[in-house]
Amino acid sequence: GKIFTPFFTTKGGEHMGIGLSFAKIAIEAFGGSIYVSSQKGKGTTVEVNVPIDEPYLKFLCLENRIRT
Repeated sequence: GKIFTPFFTTKGGEHMGIGLSFAKIAIEAFGGSIYVSSQKGKGTTVEVNVPIDEPYLKFLCLENRIRT
């Protein structure tokens, strides 16, 4: 959708509208994905998925004493 288009904004004024386009580029550069769903009057959900490499995951699990 338009929300990932650089400089697209619904706020007008000083708002640049570059945040989500930059976020999408950065997330995808790391092999991830970003999904947005919205329902008028109910709100918006943003889901970000970024893969984590196995050595780092094992480190996190050891630090938190979680078994893999």
